[in-house]
Amino acid sequence: MDVNNDGVDDEIHSVFGVNLSNPTTGLVTVYNGADSTILYQLATGVPNDAFGFVVEVLPDIDADGTPDLVVTAPRAGIGKGTLGRAYVYSGVDGTLLYSVGGANGDRFGMAVQTPLTYLDDGTPLLVVAGMALDLQGIPVDRTHWFNAATGEVLSRRSEPIDGLLPVITPEGLVWGDIDQDADADSADVVVLMNEVNSGGEPVGGDLDGNQEVDAVDVGVLATAIGGGGNGGGPIGPATDPIAVDDWQALTNAMSLWAFLYPEDHISHSMGEPAVTEG
Repeated sequence: MDVNNDGVDDEIHSVFGVNLSNPTTGLVTVYNGADSTILYQLATGVPNDAFGFVVEVLPDIDADGTPDLVVTAPRAGIGKGTLGRAYVYSGVDGTLLYSVGGANGDRFGMAVQTPLTYLDDGTPLLVVAGMALDLQGIPVDRTHWFNAATGEVLSRRSEPIDGLLPVITPEGLVWGDIDQDADADSADVVVLMNEVNSGGEPVGGDLDGNQEVDAVDVGVLATAIGGGGNGGGPIGPATDPIAVDDWQALTNAMSLWAFLYPEDHISHSMGEPAVTEG
């Protein structure tokens, strides 16, 4: 990345930290590749937001002839509903072009996909990944697609990590029956998660009556499906053994979560992987 157009690639150095007892502030420095002088520095000034966790070079999205930068702060907004941000800067001088975030309950900004991909109409896509919890308390990949030129959100999607799907076996409960079909089931999960992700006014997903649709309501619905209401099937970790590769992917994911968000008190261990004989 040659930000000053002198024919020499410049260098980017990032320092970030997560230390609850001694909060640190992230800093991204862009150095002149020719003489190592500082061209500019990027920071939010917010301790422990993990600014600089991901730094990637983008194409020239502001059409000034110089590649641009994206920097994530996956702990931005800690203690609030929306957690994690990605900041897009002009590569020329570090001017902030825009910032984007995830939805309530997300742990946003753990990774950025590069190089960028494009829609058929030429729209560049900024793809930012993070995680969220499914109803078993197992992390799932949570991916967001933005228009890289404007920061407009285009799509969000959750997917299991290496094929690990939640196991829900409802048996006709009424408590938690958001869609009023006489069952508290996976259809209600879909309705609830859509309300959680939309961040709009509660419709039917406010199960605990606090005028918000949030992770607490997810827990209420999980309890309803799991038998906390009028009976029902179990909800919890899958009973089938987890393949070694999937177990490792899940353990790595939870370890990353525990490192970035120690306030969540999430376990970084998923027990033991299945052993394949032969």
